[in-house]
Amino acid sequence: MLIQLNKGLSTFWILALSSLIFSSCAKSLPNDGIPAYLYIADSVKTKGIAALGEQTNRVFDVRVSVGNEDRGIWEIPSLIPILQSGTKDVVIKPYILRNNNTSMHVEYPMLNYIVLKNNFVPKKIDTLKLTFEYDTNVVIKLQQSFDNTTNFSNSSLSMTEKKSGIASMHIKVDSSTTDTTTIAQYNTAISLDFGAQIYMEFDFKMNDGTFIPTVAYDNNGSISYVYGTTRLVNSSDWKHVYWYLSPQTDYANKGSYYIAFILTPEIGKTKADLYIDNLKILQKF
Repeated sequence: MLIQLNKGLSTFWILALSSLIFSSCAKSLPNDGIPAYLYIADSVKTKGIAALGEQTNRVFDVRVSVGNEDRGIWEIPSLIPILQSGTKDVVIKPYILRNNNTSMHVEYPMLNYIVLKNNFVPKKIDTLKLTFEYDTNVVIKLQQSFDNTTNFSNSSLSMTEKKSGIASMHIKVDSSTTDTTTIAQYNTAISLDFGAQIYMEFDFKMNDGTFIPTVAYDNNGSISYVYGTTRLVNSSDWKHVYWYLSPQTDYANKGSYYIAFILTPEIGKTKADLYIDNLKILQKF
């Protein structure tokens, strides 16, 4: 009867079966588990749209696919292991921090993703220096370098604090002598379409304040502001921001808007200084 097994024979078969299982797992890994690598260098640039010129805006992350395999989202710079070999199609999509919010890593619709071929060799590191191009369907609704004038109320030019070029826009508030809030508003309304993807890109640095980038519209002779739920806070270094305007413009659904920055001192402070540079409003359907 095949009810009992010899102890030694039973041990033999268990060991043999275990060896077969682990051997099968090892053989199922491409390249015997030895990866090739993609290194995404921290020198990402954006270009395209002649009027924008070449930018060095901050693309924070990339989503990488190799062949049919999604390798996920990687912060720049990153060394990405790839368990494939030979020439494969690589798709790289640009991700940003929407509204400078670290919990909102999203693909940026204004930039095209990159498609390339790469020959993967186990143990070999291939370095990619990426340049993302703006989509040709992107429309520039507003662009301000602030080199000669600001075109915003309650603002001035700063020749000392600037991200690039000649100057930046300086907005300040002093609640000890004036109001506790300063609103700097663009002097001309611009058309922004309902349902479009609309982003405001700009560089900023700020001392002792908080501010909201927003839109305003003419409400039967008075100006109404659409307040978002997110504020930007102090930064002693220049930061590039991708501010998502679509929720505000779609909420108002007016078609024509004034761009505005609303600055207040942080709690416990009476003064604040905000500097804005390289402002542009981009729209895409």
